[in-house]
Amino acid sequence: MTKLQTGALVLCGGRSQRMGEPKHLLPFGNQCLLQRVVDVAASACEVVGVVASADQQVPTLPAHVNVFRDEQPNLGPLSGIATGLTQLAHHADAVFISSCDAPFLSGSFIRGLISELGDADIAIVRGEKHFHPMAAVYRTRIAPIVRDLVQSQRLRPIFLLEECNAKVVEVESMRRYDPELQSLQNMNTPEDYQSALKAADLLPPGQLE
Repeated sequence: MTKLQTGALVLCGGRSQRMGEPKHLLPFGNQCLLQRVVDVAASACEVVGVVASADQQVPTLPAHVNVFRDEQPNLGPLSGIATGLTQLAHHADAVFISSCDAPFLSGSFIRGLISELGDADIAIVRGEKHFHPMAAVYRTRIAPIVRDLVQSQRLRPIFLLEECNAKVVEVESMRRYDPELQSLQNMNTPEDYQSALKAADLLPPGQLE
């Protein structure tokens, strides 16, 4: 059996409206969030890329990390996924995709979800109320399908699941790789950010309460 060539993509092109400032640049320990997520992705995958908007500021990243520019603004994650899968199609068979605001993403979670893929086009985690398209594995061969959906303005990730052979991975089964499911925690508001800093014991002493 041919070894699966794996990659990871971190999407950071969102507008961060609820946060009020670019999430990917928020400090988290001695790194910013994007750097932190990229380092975790690199620990689990052979190739790593970042998808940013056309003129977005990107912090210093390791030399092996490719930065791809999504030329279609404000179309949501599906556009970034299309860009990333297209760019990595010659370097990886399957790609784990994450948002940049997942401070507790773990390499074991990434490797575990990749191992769930089997022959499917997509392996995606399903929680009690919704799917997690930004914590999923996509085969690069579906890049044309994603591009067609974006071109047709069918921008909801659920449309992609309808067009592909998707393996649904129930969230509770992912506890074998991430017991507390912290990899699925993301941040949309300043309150979320403060809570994550507190959980990581990164708040300054005067801000512990």
